[in-house]
Amino acid sequence: MRVITLDMWQPDCPIVYLSEVIKDPRFYVIMPHVVGEKTRVFITVPSNNLKSSIRALKNHNSVRMVRVLWTENEISGVEIICKTTNAMDTFLHSEVIFQRAYFAQNGYERWGIIVENKKAEKEVIQRLKEDNEIHILHKERISTLTPALLMVDPPTYLRLISLLEVNLSETQRKILDKTLEKGYYEYPRRTTLKKIADDIGISKVTALKNLRRMEEVGMKLLAELIRIKVFGSYDLEKIKREI
Repeated sequence: MRVITLDMWQPDCPIVYLSEVIKDPRFYVIMPHVVGEKTRVFITVPSNNLKSSIRALKNHNSVRMVRVLWTENEISGVEIICKTTNAMDTFLHSEVIFQRAYFAQNGYERWGIIVENKKAEKEVIQRLKEDNEIHILHKERISTLTPALLMVDPPTYLRLISLLEVNLSETQRKILDKTLEKGYYEYPRRTTLKKIADDIGISKVTALKNLRRMEEVGMKLLAELIRIKVFGSYDLEKIKREI
């Protein structure tokens, strides 16, 4: 099997259109549900962009309905009912094992696709290129699938999004780069926090405070990934027993 990661501009996709109208933010796609010519899809929108996002979506000619489902922690959930896009229709009528839209940003939607072989890959890419603009970011052959990573449940997916959307300050980025570059997390450590702070030009207390904040985010992200791995391992073992 082969996995492909690509960015796709779609002339008929309201989420891509939204990311063209409102630059920079990522609009995460949680769960599309296709029923014939209509698609119901849930996306996340930064709350400070919510009003302008709703206006933009209502102006798109394929959108039949849009409504806000929740607002929490500066992120809002939005439900859209629209015409099924050409890309989604292509996936439904091609030899695609798995496909998922992850997010749209600056006019492109990021997709992950899994196909059986190179022939199927060539066919689906050719069909997508007929009506859309495609930029392939990564391709590789895989021998097994990990369902837990491909079919993360929506609540876990939202938690991962909230963790990944953390914006590091310039100081935090410098601390992160230096700790990894200088071997702060190696055993035994090749440097001290005091030396890292001196290199950056900040106090040890400031370095420690910022490092603890980043470590908290990192540990929460690790915990979510472990939950996903345990969930997937349990399901695979259960399937093996049933077979």
